[in-house]
Amino acid sequence: GTYAASYTPTATGADNVVITLDGGSILGSPFTSNVGAGVANPGQTTADVPAAGTAGSLTTITVTSRDAAGNLLTTGGASVVITVTGANTRNPLPTDVGNGTYTASYTPTSTGTDIVNITLNGGPIGGSPYISVVGAGTVDGALSTATAPASLVAGNTSVITVQARDANGNIVTSGGATVVVSVAGSNTTSPGVTDNGNGTYTASYTPTVAGTDNITITVNGTELNTSPLSTNITPSVVAPGSSTSDVPPTATAGAVLTYTITARDQFGNALSNGGHVVVVNITGANTAAPTVFDNGNGRYNASYIPGNAGTDNVVITMNGVAISGSPYATVISASALDPSKSTATVPAGSAGTPTQITVQSRDAFGNPVTTSGQIVSITVTGANSTAPSVSDNGDGTYSASYVPTVAGSDNVAITMNAIAIDGSPYFSVVTAGAVNAAQSTATVPSGTSGISTAITVQARDVFGNALSTGGATVTVSVTGANTANPTVTDLANGTYTALRTLRLFLETPLAIR
Repeated sequence: GTYAASYTPTATGADNVVITLDGGSILGSPFTSNVGAGVANPGQTTADVPAAGTAGSLTTITVTSRDAAGNLLTTGGASVVITVTGANTRNPLPTDVGNGTYTASYTPTSTGTDIVNITLNGGPIGGSPYISVVGAGTVDGALSTATAPASLVAGNTSVITVQARDANGNIVTSGGATVVVSVAGSNTTSPGVTDNGNGTYTASYTPTVAGTDNITITVNGTELNTSPLSTNITPSVVAPGSSTSDVPPTATAGAVLTYTITARDQFGNALSNGGHVVVVNITGANTAAPTVFDNGNGRYNASYIPGNAGTDNVVITMNGVAISGSPYATVISASALDPSKSTATVPAGSAGTPTQITVQSRDAFGNPVTTSGQIVSITVTGANSTAPSVSDNGDGTYSASYVPTVAGSDNVAITMNAIAIDGSPYFSVVTAGAVNAAQSTATVPSGTSGISTAITVQARDVFGNALSTGGATVTVSVTGANTANPTVTDLANGTYTALRTLRLFLETPLAIR
């Protein structure tokens, strides 16, 4: 009297079961059958895995268990295992919510593709493995990076590239950050920054000064951990016209004069390598072509000892081209006083006229010394004897004078600081002064009638010195027993001659025996 029937529900929910017996509904029909989910089935189970994750932010995974018909389970108890590989490696522990769902989360730190494998009760769920592409997080200035040339030749452009990164150091691929670049050190500038729109930023500048540049970089107001970067700026190729030398403006005769020539590039940076042809030529007060020594470090040395006071013209060329400032001028001054090289001007004298003596102090090379203060003594012996006083002219010269009265040769001895000067004693030949009739003399011998009488006149100066030159007007007049005006002959040596013939007139006859 019983009947049996069966069916396999596939959908959860309320089934209405209508039963009739011989065409009529039995008691209680329709019946209700609440269908629950079957056993959790891995293949039908699904998961919600974000297709895009962010480094540094939680990635939350939700697993929804389903039965073989895909019905949602409302109870927990299944064994769910989640394994993350790829850009990040994690094993997040799922939480059984108790309603057929399971949640797990992890924080990716690396950008890239995460592979999320999920199993339920040992079998992979539907869609596993899942893919989650992790992008960079918010820009972190401190962890952002930059590159700049470690070394650069002056005059070449330095390109600085900044890479924005997140807090985990991942490359940010979008722009929009505020990047500031400042250069200090040998060169100083704040170059403009270009946002390339892909997470990179570029700035450039052209250094001209050799040395070290420190490059400070901030991103969104925060300085990079690697900031400042350093760039070593090396000189460019040699530029003779920019090369220099330390030619002294003044020097002293007898002292070594050294020149240092520095090879420089077009920006004035000192080179550190040698090998250039440097030539030094000196003209002017001194003439020299000193040998140039190449130190191998961009420096060249030359030296010589000037002997003459005056101005040296120093021409310096490098690789055949005049360096900056060439030709240079060096004023060479006299060295220390050397009495034995000092000189004097002692002219010939003339009786009755002051003889002016000038003493020039000189150094060991014969250069005039322009400072004063030396003790100069002059002693005159010979035809005249005196010790004239000496005046210090304050310019290295000393003056003295004396008035000779005796014609002849004077010996003029001159000492400076008790040392005889060069050429001492000097000689001054004193000639007679202007003719003086009162001091001039004549030789008038006794005469013989009928025979010429020779009269000799010696011209003399006021001191009685015999003149040795002619030119005076001499007349001879004879009166008395004879009368005559004989012609006078100028012998051009200070003497004059005249001839007269005497005739004897007797007033009484002369007896001749």
